[in-house]
Amino acid sequence: MDLEIFCSEGSGIMSKPFVERGIRYATDARILVAVKTDEPDSEYDHPKKVQELFESVWDEGWEPLKMELPDRTPSNCLICDGDGIRRIDCDVCEGTGQHTCDCGTEHDCGYCAHGGIKSEDETCNICGGDGKAYENQRYGVVYFSGYLIAKIVNNLPLPQITEMSTGSKILRFDFDGGKGLLMGMSEDSYK
Repeated sequence: MDLEIFCSEGSGIMSKPFVERGIRYATDARILVAVKTDEPDSEYDHPKKVQELFESVWDEGWEPLKMELPDRTPSNCLICDGDGIRRIDCDVCEGTGQHTCDCGTEHDCGYCAHGGIKSEDETCNICGGDGKAYENQRYGVVYFSGYLIAKIVNNLPLPQITEMSTGSKILRFDFDGGKGLLMGMSEDSYK
């Protein structure tokens, strides 16, 4: 099973799965997936605390939630208009493409070539670059990223939420062949 989709992008220590004591882990710090393996422990530097977190979190208090993850039907991301590129509005025209000059006349903005966009070189941080938006999901009083839930549903066999921690904002889920953790969102990210 390819777990690399659950790793961080780039070249950091969370950019590829790693093995520790018979468990293969993949994480991007928001989602953690673990499967049993016969592979030897990874020799490269990897986030040692991940296994400690994974093991310690299983000892917390948990409320049973036995439920299937919802189908994730995406719509086009409202931030990037569905093309996965993050746009930063022009500071001068505030994204309108029009600029009022000192004489009071409105003109096409010369700072952004009247497109209203200052920059288009980053991956959209809302949809992760796939251009699709997924509604965030609420369990109890905690919201979870619709994008990450879609990653679980679309890439793991038979995923099912098993429990939610009573002391923190973490969902525990099982899937055919492994288990995982999904971190809740901070209040600022869903308001």
